[in-house]
Amino acid sequence: MQTIDIIEKYINSDNLTRQSIEKEVGQSETTLASLLGLMDKCAVLAVRQKDVEIIYKGLFANVVEGCRQDFRDNIVGLTKLYHSCIMLGLDGDKEFQTVANKTTGQGKDLIESFVKRKPIDKTLQCMGLKTTLTPQFDFIQADFDDDYLTETEYSEITDKQIMNGSH
Repeated sequence: MQTIDIIEKYINSDNLTRQSIEKEVGQSETTLASLLGLMDKCAVLAVRQKDVEIIYKGLFANVVEGCRQDFRDNIVGLTKLYHSCIMLGLDGDKEFQTVANKTTGQGKDLIESFVKRKPIDKTLQCMGLKTTLTPQFDFIQADFDDDYLTETEYSEITDKQIMNGSH
């Protein structure tokens, strides 16, 4: 089963089926890693396709993965999804809480913890990331920023919005 199929099945399942999916997924390191990768892909595709539902799928991927590998990787993925919300003109905190309210477990707890972070701790710069935006293709990709240790200003538009409270 494809990773996206797992997420779609999870979203449309009752609690008992969700627990079964989480248990099955936890048996495979490959599937857990694929869920983290899906979070990143969803951050990109949501902006490209201008679709909040794709952000939700990325957040549900975080929930199903359940912080079972290294939760710091989940935080980086959540940061990318959060910035995609802002780029789509959405309230990231609200969208994250929407998914958290529909779930349980470690992934939900991490989403709620992320929402409570200080604005500076939600920035791409904080994660050592920058975006590459190609408007003619509606493309965004968050990559590691080689200069992040030397930057003192928030150069990312979304970082500026977070720091100014205008998101």
